[in-house]
Amino acid sequence: MKLVVDIHRKLELFSLHAKLECKNEIIGIMAGSGSGKSMSLKCIAGIEHVDSGFIQIGNRIIYDSNKKINVKVQDRKVGYLFQNFALFENMTVYQNIECVLLAHKIKDENRVQEEIKRFKLEGLENRYPRQLSGGQKQRVALARIFVYPPDVLLLDEPFSSLDRDLKKELMKDLKVQLEKWNKPTILVSHDKEEIKYFTKKIYTIKEGQYEKVY
Repeated sequence: MKLVVDIHRKLELFSLHAKLECKNEIIGIMAGSGSGKSMSLKCIAGIEHVDSGFIQIGNRIIYDSNKKINVKVQDRKVGYLFQNFALFENMTVYQNIECVLLAHKIKDENRVQEEIKRFKLEGLENRYPRQLSGGQKQRVALARIFVYPPDVLLLDEPFSSLDRDLKKELMKDLKVQLEKWNKPTILVSHDKEEIKYFTKKIYTIKEGQYEKVY
């Protein structure tokens, strides 16, 4: 599987040109606040509009301004982990995970239970997000993504709201899961330690332009 991105988006202070390739690997985007790194992920996911360009996942073109192709968010098969995890507050852990399957008209309790086990959420199925720790919320958000496996995973500052000790534990757990998954993954962070832990292929953004660091 390969993700190819070459898109333009005009922002208030500059024009963003996100250009990268990601095979079955983890790549990092490391840049400061307001650089456009989170906007890049939202454009790939289809959450934000793109002014022009091209996005392809494997053999599927999900955006092409010249050919007027713009695949809907729910059909892109792109998993997005938000900074605040974006769980549904009125749903239990089980319901938060199951809702993705139901949106695709799939009823499969075994699949939900598999993700609950994989992300160590046993015993928390009936709790609501307000009853969870930051680490537990992150695991629920990941289980929700993987219950309907995406072709691409986008991680937007996934450890920014966690304390240092918990962060180290969850970084280790997530790296194990991502290495097993082995599909295109983009990790966005301003933290050099996080980026280097997950990947050796790193991009930065300067004045809206992507530059490969190494």
